[in-house]
Amino acid sequence: MDLMIQPISPIVVALAIPLLCQLVAALQSHNCTGEAGNGPLDFEYSDDGPHMVCSHGGDVQCVTGEPCCITCQASNVCDLQWYREGALINDSCPSTLSYYCDQPAVLMFDPQTSMADYVGSFACEVSNKTNTLWREFNILAIEAPPYTGPPVERVVAECSDQQAAVGDNVTFYCQFCAHEKTYELEFDWLRQIQGEEESDDEVWVPVEDLNITGTSFSSYIVLNASQGQTSADSCAGSFLMISNVTPEAFGLYKLLAVIESTLQSNETEPLLLYQAPDDVDATLVLLIAIFSSMAALLLLAILWLMFHLDIMLFLKDRFGTVEDKGQRSYDAFIAYDSSSEADRTFVLELMRPKLMEKNYHVYVKDIDTNAGTSLAEEILEAMEISLRCILVISPSFASSRLAGLQVNTAADQMWDQRTKVVPILFGDMDAQRLRKTGSDLANIASVLRCMRYREGRTDRSRFLKRLLLRMPRRARRVLVNEMLLDTTSDTARLTPEYIF
Repeated sequence: MDLMIQPISPIVVALAIPLLCQLVAALQSHNCTGEAGNGPLDFEYSDDGPHMVCSHGGDVQCVTGEPCCITCQASNVCDLQWYREGALINDSCPSTLSYYCDQPAVLMFDPQTSMADYVGSFACEVSNKTNTLWREFNILAIEAPPYTGPPVERVVAECSDQQAAVGDNVTFYCQFCAHEKTYELEFDWLRQIQGEEESDDEVWVPVEDLNITGTSFSSYIVLNASQGQTSADSCAGSFLMISNVTPEAFGLYKLLAVIESTLQSNETEPLLLYQAPDDVDATLVLLIAIFSSMAALLLLAILWLMFHLDIMLFLKDRFGTVEDKGQRSYDAFIAYDSSSEADRTFVLELMRPKLMEKNYHVYVKDIDTNAGTSLAEEILEAMEISLRCILVISPSFASSRLAGLQVNTAADQMWDQRTKVVPILFGDMDAQRLRKTGSDLANIASVLRCMRYREGRTDRSRFLKRLLLRMPRRARRVLVNEMLLDTTSDTARLTPEYIF
């Protein structure tokens, strides 16, 4: 059966040709490669321009002098085009004096250019592999309300007190902002001076009216409004440069800012220019440091000579080693010639009271010997139970019969390290005279450091402190008096017991 081809209606052809052209144009404009453009195409409403909210379509009101932006952010986009008044702006991102892209989907309008350059109709076209979406914008211009306030000071680090030495150069710098009236700002640097009469208050005068010999003043203005700033961000600053500072130039300064058209003004707080400390020669500083150190060392040496015994006693009593007393009842046994009045006075009136004052338990033959006992046996027993044996070596002691017994016992205990011996050369006795005796006493004195005491020639206080340094460390003891009952007798005697 033959097929008959029916003629296409002219109306169908007329409708199909525009659609086909649009399809071809759309396909030509979809620059999609790889995976780009897959998925549904839709506008997004979350992305904005830098530091501001951008419009997403319709009428857009841009304020004169303020930044403005429109956005065409969409999902799954592989191609984006911007149009103005129906004409393609650029194949990619527009870049002109009036508008530019901060990012491909955000179109920014430059607030520093005339609104006539960008007021009108804009549109964006976004495409994926299958679809195309349009968004239209109508940019309208709105005049910003005029600024009516006074200049506002902007805080800068240089707008503060400054220091300088005589002959130096120094600079003050302060800023004020007045929106679009910043360009009308006039600045005057003022200096505070005393009035003509002594009773007059201090007054402020322009620095150019000052007549300070040797010092010169100069100032200039700097506008710091840069590309992209709004009129609200624009400020102006003024430098005051003071060259060759003299003593008369030190004092208070301030900057006065006036808007020329409104005569509104503002000023900084008074700024002080003060004199810096004079530079001190490095050699002089070094010499001062050396002499100060020497003076400090000398002072320490003097203090040490004056108080070293007290310091050593303090350290010994606080941090010294406490000796194990064991079964010993006495801290010290004092051996001396009791037949010599000078020896007795030295021991009974000076040494024993001082040691007991410091809580030492001391055995002295003339006081602590019990009646009815053998003197030699009691002395030997007392020496056995003492931590120290103090030998008061005088000429009469060296020649006495009883001294030989005490010295021999002291020597035996010293060699056995049971008792520490403290020899004291008393009166006219000296080391050379003692060595001539060739006795055990001379042997003891030759291996030990002897103390020396001569009545009227020796400082008692220093001697006693040296003696205390040779004594055991004083432990904290509690003196307990209690009745010790003898199991073989009904009698009781009071005995001091020291608890360590």
